[in-house]
Amino acid sequence: MSKTTICWHYGLVLAVVITIAVVVWIAISVVVAVLVGRAIRLRDIRDARPESPDGDDMRSKAS
Repeated sequence: MSKTTICWHYGLVLAVVITIAVVVWIAISVVVAVLVGRAIRLRDIRDARPESPDGDDMRSKAS
């Protein structure tokens, strides 16, 4: 193989590796965003629970 073919091949491999790395980075970012969103939603649901009629917080009775 000529030197030009080898350089072109390594350039192509580098482009594929960078593309895969970017796709993995985006996938990880999406997963983290979804998990953070769920955690915030669950926290909001938990914080919105009504208090018991005698004024005590329901969470204090559960523990």
